[in-house]
Amino acid sequence: MFTFVKSFHLSHEVSDKNYPVVDIKVSHSKTDEDEYERLHYHRIPENLQSKDSKKKSDPIYLWFRTGSVEDYKNKAKLSRARITDIIVNSDKNNHQLLQQGKN
Repeated sequence: MFTFVKSFHLSHEVSDKNYPVVDIKVSHSKTDEDEYERLHYHRIPENLQSKDSKKKSDPIYLWFRTGSVEDYKNKAKLSRARITDIIVNSDKNNHQLLQQGKN
């Protein structure tokens, strides 16, 4: 997450108040990467694929999209659209996250 925050500020050189992150995606294939580029997402350059992995597989990248007032009807709607919390869990079937609808 540190890489994400650092990359966001370096690439935008603006306050995240004006251009907040409104969506985050993870790519697992070249097809995903092409789709996110087409949708104007920004890629964090660091490959998240484990360096210890023995098998050869596609790199895994974190992507984010920012919003602006022009994308929404007003500043209040933009503020509500921004991402404020990220919960990471290695168990995709985590009971607590499923209950909260955050999986």
